[in-house]
Amino acid sequence: MSDHYSPLQVDATPDDILAVLRDLHRQACYYDCVANPDISLSHDSTIDQWREACDLLPWRQLAKAHNAYWSVAIPMTEWKAVLHPPKERKLRGVCELLARHATVPRVRPVEILGSRCTAGGAFLTIRSLLAKAGADASAIAPSTPLDDYTRRYLDVFLARIPQLAPGVLPRVKIHTPTDYGLGCAALIAFVVMLAAVIYDLYTLRNLACLVLVASLVTLWAIRWWGLPTRVEFEGLRTFRDLSKAIAAGTNV
Repeated sequence: MSDHYSPLQVDATPDDILAVLRDLHRQACYYDCVANPDISLSHDSTIDQWREACDLLPWRQLAKAHNAYWSVAIPMTEWKAVLHPPKERKLRGVCELLARHATVPRVRPVEILGSRCTAGGAFLTIRSLLAKAGADASAIAPSTPLDDYTRRYLDVFLARIPQLAPGVLPRVKIHTPTDYGLGCAALIAFVVMLAAVIYDLYTLRNLACLVLVASLVTLWAIRWWGLPTRVEFEGLRTFRDLSKAIAAGTNV
């Protein structure tokens, strides 16, 4: 089986773009405490609502991020026209703009014993996406557990694979147990620091302050650069499970 089995690329429609944006928001609500699950995105949502829902960057950085995500080169002037002013512009404008430039991937069924197999095509496509991200795809079989790959190539599972069938992947759980220990250390250090200030224990105060700062900096570094200890998609254990889920949700 080839490690390079590219999906079909079809011209995007505004509804295709919206489906992907809605799915990115849905999954973000499971792991990003700042994402707002109370907002339901639609073509009539304002840019302000979109940014609040997903904790997005200011318009210029947002435009650059989506140029990169969709592999397009839309000029900043066109982006500004649909993103600013954010209280007036609607998400429909963003979807229509991207639809004029972007394509969306579709699973290309594979021929097995003269029959078209969408699940097989989904498996080969997922392998190809992981190979492109640097994984040793030759080691991936349908029975291979997802665990190590979801942890090491989380961006592929959260941003690339869902494009094949938006809304299909189940809830994601991202485990980072070190967050709990460091959070407790930061809280204890803060309480000790307050007590030291009250009782004029300057040496203890300085020590607690150092522990607090170190804990917070380490937490920040883990959030940005550290790998999670485990990433799970509910009900999916192997690449076969994942491929079947994607195949069930594809339009092919």
